[in-house]
Amino acid sequence: MTQGRRAPQFVARAATEKDGDSLGAFTCATGPWFEREVESYARKHALRRVMATPSTYRLLVLHEDERLVACAAHHPEVLLREDATGILATRLQLLAIATTDQGRRLEDGTRLSDTVMQTLIADAIETRGTPVLTGIVAQENVRSMACCERNGLRSQVAYDDLHVRLSGHFARR
Repeated sequence: MTQGRRAPQFVARAATEKDGDSLGAFTCATGPWFEREVESYARKHALRRVMATPSTYRLLVLHEDERLVACAAHHPEVLLREDATGILATRLQLLAIATTDQGRRLEDGTRLSDTVMQTLIADAIETRGTPVLTGIVAQENVRSMACCERNGLRSQVAYDDLHVRLSGHFARR
């Protein structure tokens, strides 16, 4: 009789200072400039932003058992309308998946990237209370743009020469 594989035990939680070593060693880049930029940010800056006082930045770490699988972050931002009034939104600042887990599907067929994105979205809505979410993605980052679109960030507008702002309006659950 063979014993079945144990289902992965994912835990998503707010990062603390104790996560410094695992974040500092986190690898998510496979080559392109935009992946190296995200990896550098996750390793060097994300936790520092959380530790800054006062901080409105929220960094989540997703572990499978004891291994860091992904990190994700959000913070409030104000979007300006044409009439110069502002609308409160939440910027999905970071979503990075370890190179060993990129492209991974869970036992039920769900993409790990979608699970992480949905965790980030739910946390952002619950924490911030605003239904408008945005993210800035490199135009060349086709996988991240597809993940955003699959998960409700479908409105696109040019951000600068290299990036696109994706946004969506979400109902509170």
